[in-house]
Formats: sequence, C-alpha cells, structure tokens
Amino acid sequence: MKTLTVIKFFGGDRGAQAKIARELQISTAAVAKWPKDGDVPGSSLGSLFLKFPELYRMELEKQSTSTTTTPAATSATGEIQ
Repeated sequence: MKTLTVIKFFGGDRGAQAKIARELQISTAAVAKWPKDGDVPGSSLGSLFLKFPELYRMELEKQSTSTTTTPAATSATGEIQ
C-alpha cells in the first residue's frame, strides 16, 4: 500500500503523519521517512491492517480490480496459439 494512500486515509492534512505515528506508537520522524510515492514499510503496514481492517479491505479491493486477465492470443483463423 502506498504511503500517500495511508496519509489520505488519516485525513491527508498536516497532522496525518502524527496520527499515524500515534496509532503505531512510533515517532512522527519515522513516518516522515516513509517514501511519499513508495510503499509503507511491511511491519508498519501489518500493524495498520490489524488496527484498521478497512485499510486492509481497501488494499484487497485495489488488488482485485488491478488484476486483469489477458485474452489468449489467437490467429487470423481464430485458433488459440
């Protein structure tokens, strides 16, 4: 899950990182080091999922909608290759 998604979940305002830090019982500085366009570190993400099941559901929904099926390649005659 992306850091920006978690920050938006916690309100997206300037205090979002502090809220996340309080919930995880870590320093705000630690949360500030998370890559903005990257993924939340695994141990923190697991703790967030346990405390906020709706975040976990959001991630599952995102994964299920991003999984696309690719049709089988077919030849000009319609045979599956």
